Amino acid sequence: MLNSRSQLGTELLAGLFLSTAACAQTVPSPDERAQALFDTMAAQYPALNATVMVDGEIAWEAEGGMNRLPSDGVAQDYNVYSVAKLMVALAYLRLEQTRDLDLDTPVRAIDPDLPAHYDAVSLRQLIDHRAGVRHYTSEADWIAFSERRCAVPADALGHFINDPLSPPAEGESEYTTYGYVLLSHLLVQITGAQTFDAAMSEVLGETYTAHRDSEDAVKAG
Repeated sequence: MLNSRSQLGTELLAGLFLSTAACAQTVPSPDERAQALFDTMAAQYPALNATVMVDGEIAWEAEGGMNRLPSDGVAQDYNVYSVAKLMVALAYLRLEQTRDLDLDTPVRAIDPDLPAHYDAVSLRQLIDHRAGVRHYTSEADWIAFSERRCAVPADALGHFINDPLSPPAEGESEYTTYGYVLLSHLLVQITGAQTFDAAMSEVLGETYTAHRDSEDAVKAG
């Protein structure tokens, strides 16, 4: 009887050990779980990057997306939309650091042809969304502007530049795409470049890897 019980106990312990080992083999690691979650999210976007940092060190990172690595192995073009604002702001900060650009410079000192109601508007106010330049007023306004094809930012100014300014209250900001279109134009003026891409590449170097929209891009899609 003792031997039978001992044998049964041994078999149970062995079974428990094997089950535990099997579970340990099938339970994904934290990195694998993070990657699985990331892949699910990335499948919904043209491109997506994620980085987790702990104490200043990269602990985990991933990249993916529908257009990141298509089946033919050639990366596809896609619109970055308002992510471009971050790059434009970075370009101005770089100019402040490397060329002593005064961000409080009035914009009409850079382009005197701007309407007179821009007299009191500075680069810093535009960067901070505090100049009062309007944003999209409707979906139709957004689509109409998004579908424009402009060789340089100056070609897009006519869509909004003559509209009145409406600065936000002191200490507040009001998000505006058109304010950054104006900043893009002014960046071309400041650098003397022939195109916006050339201006951004001149200031940011390899940090800037974007390109002009392709002619057949459905920008408002």
